[in-house]
Amino acid sequence: MRSLRICIVGPGGNVHTKRWVEALAVRGHRVLLVTTQPSLELPVSVFNPYEAMGRWRLPKVHLVVAHVLTARAVDRFKPDLVHMHFVSEQPLIERLAAHWPRFVVSVWGRDVVWDGPQPPPITWVRRRRRILALADEVTATTEFLADHTRPLLRPGQPLTVIPFGVDTDVFHPLDRGADDRALTIGFAKHFSRKYGPDVLIRSMVRVRRECPAARLIMVGDRDRQPYQRLVDELGLNDVVSLQGPLAYESVPAFMQRLAVFCMPLVYESETFGVAAVEAAACGIPVVASRAGGVSAAVIDGATGILVGPKDPDALADALIALLKNPDRRYSMATAGRAFACDRYRWVGSVDAMESVYARVVSSSPTVSVAGSSR
Repeated sequence: MRSLRICIVGPGGNVHTKRWVEALAVRGHRVLLVTTQPSLELPVSVFNPYEAMGRWRLPKVHLVVAHVLTARAVDRFKPDLVHMHFVSEQPLIERLAAHWPRFVVSVWGRDVVWDGPQPPPITWVRRRRRILALADEVTATTEFLADHTRPLLRPGQPLTVIPFGVDTDVFHPLDRGADDRALTIGFAKHFSRKYGPDVLIRSMVRVRRECPAARLIMVGDRDRQPYQRLVDELGLNDVVSLQGPLAYESVPAFMQRLAVFCMPLVYESETFGVAAVEAAACGIPVVASRAGGVSAAVIDGATGILVGPKDPDALADALIALLKNPDRRYSMATAGRAFACDRYRWVGSVDAMESVYARVVSSSPTVSVAGSSR
């Protein structure tokens, strides 16, 4: 498609934002990232209104100043379209979105899927409906997420499923059989209750008893101390290692040395599980909770094993079954690599997003960002 001027609005510190921005820049598009977060290093222009306002970041007026500065920055850029990744809670973004022509929104998961036993507050629902109603098209990473998003859309509003794909040239197996790997289990996510690190740690009591050579390496950000205390209480310091976050560039090497990758999720708002596809692309079988949209990333019995959430015994059963059976691990490794390459190549995701852009640009009039087209 022709080169476009694309304004991306999203969490600048998130690796998925970085991947989309870099992919579009590589394909020749001009990209401006608008973010209210500190940004990762990127090969494009980045505008953060709170950094730009300097001494004007004052109580009661900073939102007004941020609104004006962002509107001017986007208007100067003259985008062909604006693409919001992750439905923002920022009142600033909601007000600006009402004036953005050619507007695409990509929902990611917890921005539209409510965690918790009670229904979401009506204000939470209304804000998402208001922002999504402004979009010319909406994208979601899985059918599960699309199903949760449709009730928030206006009737007939276009919705396309575009997963977070994986660069299968970067995420690839090492040239060795699964039976040659050490019996290492890996976890790579936030140390947060949502992702079930405590469930996995508790499962290791049985795993160690039945597979004495097994080891668990857990990497991630957030506060590790509560989980380190659990490791200490269970006497698992000899088999469980809790470490800080990995740079995204180091994730393939981490995956490749594992026997099994584990995703013991707890909440439904994990609507895909791209880490499971990254592991599959590396030829690593996955044990994960049957929660949210994870079944789109793990084929139960073929590329991994799905178990009920919050169940350390079921998790231990699945891990032990794979650790004790190298032939089954090898079979899942082969199937997982084929699955990732067939369904989740990153180039296919970028192609699909460019198709959305082409439809939006061809069907919407050009309007100044400072003016209203809604």
